Amino acid sequence: MRIMKYFILFFPIAFFLTSCHSLKETLKGQHKNYRAKLVLDIPKEYKKDYVAVEVEKNFRIKCGGDVIKKENKFPEKLPETTENPSWINTGMNNMIALCHNSWIEISCDESLNMSLFGIYRSGIYKACIYPYNNGYKVFVFAKYELKSNVIGNILLFDNPIKRKREEETIAYFKKALGKYAYICDDRIFNCWFDIVLLNLKKSFPQSKILYIRYPQKRKEGGSLSIDKYKN
Repeated sequence: MRIMKYFILFFPIAFFLTSCHSLKETLKGQHKNYRAKLVLDIPKEYKKDYVAVEVEKNFRIKCGGDVIKKENKFPEKLPETTENPSWINTGMNNMIALCHNSWIEISCDESLNMSLFGIYRSGIYKACIYPYNNGYKVFVFAKYELKSNVIGNILLFDNPIKRKREEETIAYFKKALGKYAYICDDRIFNCWFDIVLLNLKKSFPQSKILYIRYPQKRKEGGSLSIDKYKN
């Protein structure tokens, strides 16, 4: 009986402390970073000019036209393999993607999602294009940032009202646009990155996805275009 009495006394206290901790975390706001990577293999049937134009065009669509492009000389003799660019830590956990000896490097900044309600989202993208004897490899890197103040963090907090609003929005667009519309039903940055994949696959339907890492853990039951593009 004594053990049961202690349990009855302890449980409400533990619940109260846990609730206070969750509230405290919610009221602090957030500052989080996420990274993503895609490697696409484009067969040599596609002409080099088409590859260059389409990748750049897709980045302009994603970032609203503000794109930086660097182009080096196309190799006279195509190598059998390509280099493998990756994330580099420059210190203080500042990760950047470097294109090592790429033919074309394209970058853009999607810092457009500013909210009046205290939520700021941004995305930075970089593509490295490498020609080789079997075609082209396109490496796409993305880094996302989420910032929120107290009000924004309360809005981001998982709650029944937020979930209901998201479900109603998705249902509305599915009904309005029909089966031909692409509706991403997943976490926000996963959807942002999935648009890059979707546009590239539309430009290069014969391409093969060699690797993809989404920035966030997939939502249970969510839908992304990778599900229909798995090779």
